[in-house]
Amino acid sequence: MTDFIRDPYRRLTGHFLVRDEDDVSDSELAHCTEVVDRIVRTAGAGSFEERFAEARGFPISDEVERKEVYGLLLCLHLGWWTKDVQIGGYYDHYKGGYYFVEKLILDTATKQDKFVYQSVYTKKWFGRAPHEWREIVEWPDGVLRSRFIQRGFFEADLEPPFKVAFVP
Repeated sequence: MTDFIRDPYRRLTGHFLVRDEDDVSDSELAHCTEVVDRIVRTAGAGSFEERFAEARGFPISDEVERKEVYGLLLCLHLGWWTKDVQIGGYYDHYKGGYYFVEKLILDTATKQDKFVYQSVYTKKWFGRAPHEWREIVEWPDGVLRSRFIQRGFFEADLEPPFKVAFVP
């Protein structure tokens, strides 16, 4: 995977309809979201690809597409797509950082909302748009997850869900 995926449901709808995700209508997205949710709720991880191919009526022949479809379905099945970012929460970043989300602000230059967050390790401050926060990326272990995964609401809440080398 070379790009970031903003909405896994829209991307999967594109695969399902064999069409670019930007050409998917809202009604097609709603229908495919129901199909995808049914697959991730009822299928074991090993049967994702088969259930997806069965639902759309033909198999996935391209290996790159197969890997992405399986990765996105697994990501949704395991709850690794961050829909809602919690102010006051602690998050692990796919490159190894560990961050505290301070607040949501309006960037006056761009007129866009941004999360303000601080590195627990370096104490540096950062800002990122919500859609970037939720993008699906490939983590170092090769699994697709949101760019940030919530660890909890207290610094010592939990062990990191995924061991990643710290990159300052």
